[in-house]
Amino acid sequence: MYNHIKIYSDNNFKKERTRQFSKKLTFIEFLSNEIKISPHSFLHVGFLINKFFIHLKKKYILSIGLDVVKDTILLNSTKSNIDVLDIDSLNILKIQKLMILWKFNKKLNYIPHDVFKYLNNLNKRHEREQRGGGRVAKRRYDCLLISQMDYIFTCHQLKKILENASFAKIKNIIIITPSVYTFSIKLSNLSHMLSCYLSAISSFINRTKNSTITYRRRLGYFIRLISLNYNIKHTYSYVYPSGLIHMFMLQIKHIK
Repeated sequence: MYNHIKIYSDNNFKKERTRQFSKKLTFIEFLSNEIKISPHSFLHVGFLINKFFIHLKKKYILSIGLDVVKDTILLNSTKSNIDVLDIDSLNILKIQKLMILWKFNKKLNYIPHDVFKYLNNLNKRHEREQRGGGRVAKRRYDCLLISQMDYIFTCHQLKKILENASFAKIKNIIIITPSVYTFSIKLSNLSHMLSCYLSAISSFINRTKNSTITYRRRLGYFIRLISLNYNIKHTYSYVYPSGLIHMFMLQIKHIK
């Protein structure tokens, strides 16, 4: 039984995003364009806020991956402080300029940083603080948000992110993933599983040297993977036109 499968794709999303961020649009014009390009972003952030509002309201949130629709709606709905990590430094620079144009407050920050290094640095600051030396950690995050980003990481990388998040004393993690499948005779689950396998086979056959790899994981394996340092407190799933979304609310097992 396969615990995970690879999908190869030639993704031009980054180029599209650069073109979109290069336009000097008002915030309303930007959202109007985005709802045509990626309507699912509005759907997912709606479910996120509806299901986990109490865990997001007026919190310090660390989010992986640039998604302006999710970030701005989350900011305005929950009144939280949100730091967004992304290694796409070009587009972060562009969106920072748009944030100034749109007069957004400083509670939403885009940081051009690798998540592994960022969490490691956060851990080191906490360790120095506990020893009574060095600067106090700049931020203690209440929640780590991994929305439609888990599939770009290998199993080892995803495990490391959650492990480092627990070392950084991040109490809650919310994962939103379209990339989990399950073995079941239930028609909806079976069709989704077969779709994943057929996509994997097709993408492998048509892969090129420029193809990027994403991962689909079996539900049972994924649950074991995310449960090493955290307990699963809430789950929710829903079907949308492009597939099936699973949402997980995790709570840290212990704080040393």
